[in-house]
Amino acid sequence: MLSPEKSRTALSPPVLAAVARFVVDRLGLVFAEDRHCLLARALETAAAESGFRDAGSYVVSLLDGPVPSPQLAVLAGHLTIGETYFFREPAGFAALQETLLGLLAARRALPRSQRQVRLWSAGCATGEEAYSIAMLLELELGLGLGFADDDQWDISLLATDINEHFLGRARRGLYRDWSFRGMENALKQRFFAPHPEGGFEIAPGLRRRVTFAALNLIEADYSPVAGAPGMDVILCRNVLIYFEASQARKVAARLIDSLGAGGILVTGTADAVLPCLAEHDGLEPLAPAVYRKCVARPAPPRPRALPLRPSTKQSAPPVYGAATTAPGPVDMVRLESQAREAVREGRQADAMRLAGEWLERLPTAAAPKLLLARLHADRGALSEASLWADRAIKADKADPGAHCLRASILIEMGQRAEAAKALSRALYLAPDFVPAHYGLGVLALGEGKESRARRHFDNALAILSERAPQDTVAELDGVSVRTLTDAIRSLRDSRLVGAAS
Repeated sequence: MLSPEKSRTALSPPVLAAVARFVVDRLGLVFAEDRHCLLARALETAAAESGFRDAGSYVVSLLDGPVPSPQLAVLAGHLTIGETYFFREPAGFAALQETLLGLLAARRALPRSQRQVRLWSAGCATGEEAYSIAMLLELELGLGLGFADDDQWDISLLATDINEHFLGRARRGLYRDWSFRGMENALKQRFFAPHPEGGFEIAPGLRRRVTFAALNLIEADYSPVAGAPGMDVILCRNVLIYFEASQARKVAARLIDSLGAGGILVTGTADAVLPCLAEHDGLEPLAPAVYRKCVARPAPPRPRALPLRPSTKQSAPPVYGAATTAPGPVDMVRLESQAREAVREGRQADAMRLAGEWLERLPTAAAPKLLLARLHADRGALSEASLWADRAIKADKADPGAHCLRASILIEMGQRAEAAKALSRALYLAPDFVPAHYGLGVLALGEGKESRARRHFDNALAILSERAPQDTVAELDGVSVRTLTDAIRSLRDSRLVGAAS
């Protein structure tokens, strides 16, 4: 077997780049070039555990494929770090508790056979989150530390993670003091008992409430583990933020598909401002980091005025024809107000129509083009969104918001380098523009450039500190200063790599 030094040397930069792409495709995790040394170290330990003579032969087996799920899970176990604790992010658990209380109150009125509640902790790490949910249920229902103790309810609690080592610790239910740093001592005494070998063991009845299972969230089909769609509550907290943008979007869509009508998705504070969540047509925000699945709506009709696929042969982008009569200022204010109100109310078809009328009346204005870019991005038409963002910037090159919107579209298209350039242009135009600092911080974090990410996050926090907590950040869908501050602090202070819960 090669020594660690020789094994690491055998992993050339092109090989590590190929493995990094494999990890993104199969696990969703991003390992930028400056973190390839960590990737090489993980490959060495995974190779030894998997029985390969050295890391080089292990990499050949990965890249030549197919890679069975157990072998992929071993690799994931060396790439992810499970940093979690009971009742992590108290504000998030307070929102979850309120959601559960409302759900249980509504189900109490149903016949016994219909009092079913399905909950899922996706990315559960070592189990603290799942057991925290079980404790909330116990406190509300008082079922005697076991679902089978009361036939009034049919409650299932699923917890999944790709890391088998984490799942083994979760099933054991034995925790050290560090896991209790977010938990009241009274709850610890009620639900845990000291273990002879040290630490505290969760009550057996509470442990039986949770079903732990291995699941890779990048997989296309969750049903073999999660069952048929119809989850009432899914928690996926502080997971998506570490995925590549395109993979995060796919996972978010699958989680939403796994919810039943009106089901609730609870994310981490850091996840809550991701475009794949904040701008998803299928989600309705209820509270910070809490969303409800919308009732399916028919696709909006295509507005006649908007070309969905403009010809790339044109030397300049087409514009709407000039208005036959000059619009009065009052009419234009009213038209703009109606368009933005339609956006706020989720009436996309009306918003598209009104934006088209607005642009017909003011064909050289940047604002209606920017609104059209946002509307196309909301419906997933990224090529059209990018085109309209470029038109808006051409009309007003000095608007930092236009560059930031273009950056968010580029991120969704997987063009992260171009997105970083767009955000840098926004900062050049407005050095105190919080969305640009935030976006550059997230991109840097995804590339493993922690010092650069911290610098941008610190700048954003310093700027936000001068504003009232209840104020909103219009460029980020009106998120409050308090919510955005909490999210940025969580990102800045995080030391997670991968699917920690």
